[in-house]
Amino acid sequence: MFKVGSVALLHHGGFPPRDDCEKEFLATLDTVRFSDPASVGRAYRKLSALPFFEGTWDKLLHKGHKADNRRAVVTLAFYKRAMERGEDPTNVPGDHHAALTLLANNLSAMGETALNQSVAPGHEAHEATNPFSRYLGLSERHLLAALVRLAQADTHAPGSPECAKANTAAAEQFAAASLRYAGRATQPTWAALTQSTRYRSADATLASGLAHWEGQRPASAVMACLSALDTFTTLALPEPAARAREALNTIVAAVAMQDNTQALLEALAKRRATGQQFETLASLHEHAGQRTLAQTALRHAGQVYSQRGEDDAAQRCYIDAGTLDLAAISSERIAHAAPDHRRALQAYRQAIELFDKAGLPKEVERVRARAAEVEATQRASVREAAKPTPVARAEPETTGSPDAQVKRPAPQAVPDVHQALEPAPVASVEPETTGTPDARVERPTPQAAKLGAGRPLPPPGPDVG
Repeated sequence: MFKVGSVALLHHGGFPPRDDCEKEFLATLDTVRFSDPASVGRAYRKLSALPFFEGTWDKLLHKGHKADNRRAVVTLAFYKRAMERGEDPTNVPGDHHAALTLLANNLSAMGETALNQSVAPGHEAHEATNPFSRYLGLSERHLLAALVRLAQADTHAPGSPECAKANTAAAEQFAAASLRYAGRATQPTWAALTQSTRYRSADATLASGLAHWEGQRPASAVMACLSALDTFTTLALPEPAARAREALNTIVAAVAMQDNTQALLEALAKRRATGQQFETLASLHEHAGQRTLAQTALRHAGQVYSQRGEDDAAQRCYIDAGTLDLAAISSERIAHAAPDHRRALQAYRQAIELFDKAGLPKEVERVRARAAEVEATQRASVREAAKPTPVARAEPETTGSPDAQVKRPAPQAVPDVHQALEPAPVASVEPETTGTPDARVERPTPQAAKLGAGRPLPPPGPDVG
């Protein structure tokens, strides 16, 4: 038995090192062929019978039947190894969710401390000594921690900050598990777990929002409900999305009755609500017939989009909000960032129209002058592009060094046909000489060779055999 507190024990690495039983456990997992149900079944039965609980897991799980707890750990160990090997665990006999729920319900105080250590920042430093890290994958540890935090939320008063905080912590753990599963989402089991954990994260977030609202913290409540609604909408889940929207309608209507909508919107801006979230609130007010409040929310949406450089979205929101001067400014920014003159002119003309409707003649003239400059630049570019391209004159090429340059002749013109048919004059050929000046040998010209035809040859020299 351990004689020290659980925190001190974990801090000093008090769990026993891997023994022969654990080595056999891991070696057996290495032999599993996850695509073969028979292979998985044999290994599962063997590992479920190993007494690897002694000295470690029986301290972490102090409730329930030991055999059930052992099978739950074995099930999750199979999932860990399947993810490490990039395989689908569909043939693993145990139920994934049931195993996690069983462990969450049976954790001892020491087990909860060890679990928290295995998901905390820097958990890698304890991978070799923490039993959860050795047997469970990080995804399963995040899920197990989420279930523990959900149970903790139920122990607090519904509207208390502690209840909201525990639900938020659970949502964060679910989201972390979902990100891990998404890395294997091309396989059916991991894809299903990716979706289910995203849903559970949003559901815990919505629970946190309701707790904030019950505790009269409207800004935090609206932020949580908006976040949940975004996820439910992305996952195309109409029923939970309707629950989130109903909660938002209740909160927004109550705040509007208290004439606190402006203060709520400003609080949401400080919490970095997105432009899309402000647009969602605007649609709720519009649906309730509160046009002025909807326009206020749209102005906040436009400000967020403008700060992010999303000028098209900002312009749209400002136009819907009726703030045409701000919409015109967004049009100018679109023109400045336009990739070509045509798009820039289009945006400038829209800015001119919006400034005109806003009753700002000086701004109209300023933007009109700028548009004229852009149009003049565009016309000059068109004229320049229409000019014929001059033909470059070919210069003689030279090769080699400056002292030994060889000029290459320029291309010859095509000769006249009639000129080409005329016989070319025969140039006289000077006698060639070979050897030294004192021993020249004259070579006869073609004419001389013709005149000498038929004459007797001179007698051979004395050295000719």
